[in-house]
Order: sequence, then structure tokens, then C-alpha cells
Amino acid sequence: MKYTAAVLIVFWACFFLYAEESIENESTRSPYELSLVLDSTLLAAGGLLYFASPQVVKRDHSLGEDAYSRDSVNILDRQATRWYSRNSSKASDHVRDGLLYLPAVFVLCPQMRQAFPDIALLYVETYLLTSGTTGVLKNAVGRKRPYMYNPSLPRKERDQGDQNWKSFPSGHTTAAFTGAVFTSTVFSDYFPGSSWKIPVWSACVTAASLVAYLRVRAGMHFPTDVVAGGAIGTSGAVLIPYLHRRNRERAALIIGPGIGGENGICIGIRGSH
Repeated sequence: MKYTAAVLIVFWACFFLYAEESIENESTRSPYELSLVLDSTLLAAGGLLYFASPQVVKRDHSLGEDAYSRDSVNILDRQATRWYSRNSSKASDHVRDGLLYLPAVFVLCPQMRQAFPDIALLYVETYLLTSGTTGVLKNAVGRKRPYMYNPSLPRKERDQGDQNWKSFPSGHTTAAFTGAVFTSTVFSDYFPGSSWKIPVWSACVTAASLVAYLRVRAGMHFPTDVVAGGAIGTSGAVLIPYLHRRNRERAALIIGPGIGGENGICIGIRGSH
């Protein structure tokens, strides 16, 4: 898996060549539009989270009496304390890197090449926000990694290193889902009528899920860590393109009297363009 990034780029290059006929009739107009206020705000918020949070949010990571007790781990995560694999950890690095660079393949698509700088900006905003949020939570929660409960490892190895306390949420999983879901979302927005949407989503999400699995098998994260990381990456990768979408549907919260003369209030959501 060492050359995963190169393999993924080659795969997508072949994909665009093969699928070009099916998407050539799609509109070449970008589905996104930039806004000075919106993009400045997103970049500032993402930059603040990404660069400043490790210095602002800190936690006392001193060891307690239950530091090495598996019984202190909830039942859903306890099994992960029995796993440890350096090979799985290295493999997760390579797959994550491939997914992080995956949006770069859009420059290969003729319909998207002209708007690629805009897509790149959206991706930078997405990455800063998702990675920054993950960094804040890592430092604030200070959760011990599963391998710290594994008696097969020397205690000296389990104690050393600042990274031992950054289990929640999984940064690798956040990054993998950020790249995978962003790529799938942008492809779907550009080619809403393409029959390739399901294969693209399936391949990207499967690869991101593989990263999550490898992080747990490596003993680096608990299942709840990777679920949280996947949720953060997915949310940001869907939200940022949505906020920039042309003529996007806006949801309005409506609160009014009860229907039919009944006492109380009625709460609903109305879509508008």
C-alpha cells in the first residue's frame, strides 16, 4: 500500500478517460460560487482551529491508578485493547495519504479544469475545519490509545510520547473521510445525472472505511474514535460544498400556532431557493 496515492490517481485518470463519453453532455458550468464574506469566515475559522487550538486547549494527562486496566474501558471499545500491529498502522498511513490527495484528480477532468482553483479552495476550507476540529477534541479529551492497555507491550513504550494521549477522535479517519467524501460530493454536484455516482461513492467510502479498520487493528484507536473521526470528516466534506452551491435550497424553521385550532405550537421546516 506504499504507493496508494499514485495508484488512486492513475485509477481516477483511467476513470475519467473511460467515463468521459457519459459525462461529456453534462453542463460545464461550476455548481459552486465563491463569496468573499463566506470564504473569509471559513478560512479564518478553519485556520484558528487548525493552528491555534493545540496551544489553547490543553489537558492534564497524568496517569491514574486505572491507567493500564482494561476494565476502565467501556465494553464497546474494550476489544481494541488486545490489538496492536505496526504493519496495519503503516498501511493506514498510505491509504489515508492517497485519499487526502484524491481531490487533485479533478484537474484531469476537462469539465472541471477551469474551476479547479475554486474546488481547491473549498477543499482547503474543508480540511482546515475538519482537521482543526479533530485537533481541538484530541487535546481537550486526552484519551489514552488502546495499546496503552495492552500488557504485551513494555510499559516504558506505553508511557512515552505525547501522541499516546490523542486517541479521540481518529485523525487518520477524519482525513480519509474528508478526502473521500469531498471527492464524491463534488463529483455528484458536477455530474448529477451520471450513472457513475454510486460507484464513485462506494469506492471512496470503502477506502476511507479501510483506514478506520486499520487504525483499530493497529491498536491506535478505539471503534468510537474512528466513528467520531468519520462523522467529522463526512460532515465537513458535505457542508462546505453545500454552502457554496448555486441556488441551494435553504431550510427555514417555522414556529406558529397549533394546526386546526388546537392549543400549542407547530414547528416545521420549509425549503426555499
